[in-house]
Amino acid sequence: MSNLDLKAIDGLLGKQSYLSGFSPSQLDIDTHQQITNIPEELVHLKRWYKHIAHIIKSKGSTLCLPCFDPNNKSSLKMPSKLSVEEKKELITRNLQETLGEDRLLETLKTRDVNIYWGTATTGKPHIAYFVPMSKIGDFLKAGCEVTILLADLHAYLDNMKAPWDLLALRTKYYKEVIKSMLRSIGVPLEKLKFVQGTDYQLSKEYTLDVYRLSSIVTEHDAKKAGAEVVKQVDHPFT
Repeated sequence: MSNLDLKAIDGLLGKQSYLSGFSPSQLDIDTHQQITNIPEELVHLKRWYKHIAHIIKSKGSTLCLPCFDPNNKSSLKMPSKLSVEEKKELITRNLQETLGEDRLLETLKTRDVNIYWGTATTGKPHIAYFVPMSKIGDFLKAGCEVTILLADLHAYLDNMKAPWDLLALRTKYYKEVIKSMLRSIGVPLEKLKFVQGTDYQLSKEYTLDVYRLSSIVTEHDAKKAGAEVVKQVDHPFT
């Protein structure tokens, strides 16, 4: 008991639901068992204590989840070896639709898979970003190589939602916010990397591909595809 800083733990729990982020871990169980008295002013700790007591009652005192030290966020340790089935479960859970599950299972038997996700840097990331972050967290926990595209040029071209002179700064901001969100839910970042749209979209090769695409795509099809990505306006820029 003397080794626990209850005030520090209460401060941490004011920012996240559990000691290990947004999922209960064995650390929550072990810490709960060391606490016998909580001062009334530590409201976050009291809320957490009651919730963990419910988890212990329903699931027991052992959880097979990552170990996390609230005083050392670099101490996150994921299971060293996941089975193919466990990786597949992490990759496919909570998805509305999954195509090619048989191929996924076969691929996982030989190597980890590569994942791509993109977001336009148009404004401030908000609480809803935790929805895709939780899924990206599943991919990373499954050992996937995850590439996040920060579509800075797209953000500018989308009705100039991101001013040109702010593209670089806003991209840096998004990168730090996304990494912080993932850390807050206990996700390892070793296999995460970022790519900016302007890293390749201003190159000669990309421009030539755009011209080739323009020569084979009709205006009707282009507008239809664009409607899936950005909001349409009555008088779009060319």
